[in-house]
Amino acid sequence: MADAPVHTLFAEDDADDGLLTLRALRKAGVVDGVQWVRDGDEALAVLQASPSGAERVRLVLLDLQMPRLGGFEVLRALKENPRTRDIPVVVFTSSAHESDRERSLALGAAAFVTKPVETAAFERSVRQLVERWLAPAAC
Repeated sequence: MADAPVHTLFAEDDADDGLLTLRALRKAGVVDGVQWVRDGDEALAVLQASPSGAERVRLVLLDLQMPRLGGFEVLRALKENPRTRDIPVVVFTSSAHESDRERSLALGAAAFVTKPVETAAFERSVRQLVERWLAPAAC
C-alpha cells in the first residue's frame, strides 16, 4: 500500500461522515488516490511511510475529533515537520466553534470548513474543496 498513489489523505473516525465524504469526492471527480484513515496515529503513519509518504500526499482533509490522536495534535505534528509542513491541511469538521477555527488556522491549517448537515450542501462543500485544492489533476 505504501507505493499506491495517494494525493488525498482523509482522516475521519465517523463511518457515516467518511462514507458520505468518499461518495462526494467521487461525485466531484476524485476516483483514485484517496486514503481514508480513522485516527490521527494512522494519518501520521501514512505521511511518515518510507520512502516518500509525505511527497505523495497533496492534501489532508482532517477531522478534529478522533480517537487516540486528535486533529489538533495531527495538525501541529504536520506543521512542525519539515517533510510535511507544506502539505495543505483542510480541517473538515462538524465543529462550528469559532475557537476551533481560530486554533486550526493558528496551527497552520490552510482552511477550516464546517461540514454541512444537508447532503446536497455537503456534496457542494466537498466539490469546492476539490476545485480549490486538487484541481486540475484531481483524479
